[in-house]
Amino acid sequence: MKNLIENLKEFLVTSNNDELLEVNKLINNEVHIRHNNGSLKGHFKPGELITFTDDDGCRLFGAITSNEEIILPDPEYIFIKSIDPKTELEILAISPLGKLVPTGVPMLNEAQIFKYILGDEDGNHEN
Repeated sequence: MKNLIENLKEFLVTSNNDELLEVNKLINNEVHIRHNNGSLKGHFKPGELITFTDDDGCRLFGAITSNEEIILPDPEYIFIKSIDPKTELEILAISPLGKLVPTGVPMLNEAQIFKYILGDEDGNHEN
């Protein structure tokens, strides 16, 4: 499996955009199927630190929260609280009521985290 992943990384770096799109479609289809049949549920555990991106391409660092820590309107939603990547301390903000509250990003479900999660690589290669 390790060799397969290394070969895939090499292919992705050297692929053109059309090839990258085809691989992305395959992965997104599989994530969609697994989300629909419930097999992604529970993959990301509370406290797990992840690096991910937002829709603007900004690199973010956070921790998966438990449903007890952050109460969201739907039990499938997952909140990723912002964490400082150097100190691994939680980033807080002051609410309009003057209370300290965690900052972060709500995700609709684990399939959405799969869409935005990044690896440890710096993501800066030339092609």
